[in-house]
Amino acid sequence: MKITIKKNALDIARLTTVFLVSFAITFAPQNIEKDDRAAAEIVFANSENTSYIEYSVPDVDSSFKAFMDYRSITDKTSDAYALQSKARTDALGFRRVGDDYIIALGSHFGKSIGTRYEIMLDSGKTFTAALGDNKSDRHTDKTNSYMEKTGNVVEFIIDRSVLSKEVYRLGDISSLGFEGSVVSIKEIM
Repeated sequence: MKITIKKNALDIARLTTVFLVSFAITFAPQNIEKDDRAAAEIVFANSENTSYIEYSVPDVDSSFKAFMDYRSITDKTSDAYALQSKARTDALGFRRVGDDYIIALGSHFGKSIGTRYEIMLDSGKTFTAALGDNKSDRHTDKTNSYMEKTGNVVEFIIDRSVLSKEVYRLGDISSLGFEGSVVSIKEIM
């Protein structure tokens, strides 16, 4: 197991316990001021030599999974637009890069377009995703993790012309194999 601590890598107040086999590492920050930017990064390697940063996830019902059409990304000079030019649409209407679904997250989970994540739902489903857009901080809770009205944490980027009309009407892609609340988000290093 490899652990590194780096200043300004993550907001330490948002970092939680990381479990690996029988090891548990917990940061319990003391006297962190609101504007304190002291930070720590925990990097750990699994048996496949993949390293992760694990983020805290909100303790809310995040079973609702919103979506946005990829054509709403219109700034041709943006990294998000560039990523979409490399993406494909799968048979269900999800935008993908390789095996990764393209998603939007709040800034709590990072802002760098193309960052890869492993996401686990309480149903047991685990999938990988690439950050394709950033949710505006004004549209998320005070921790910039989720949308308060719906509990939405992960927003999928889709192609509306391929997505099922029924799923589009519902506004939630959970019925396409993504049932359950988000229980883990790990950045793949």
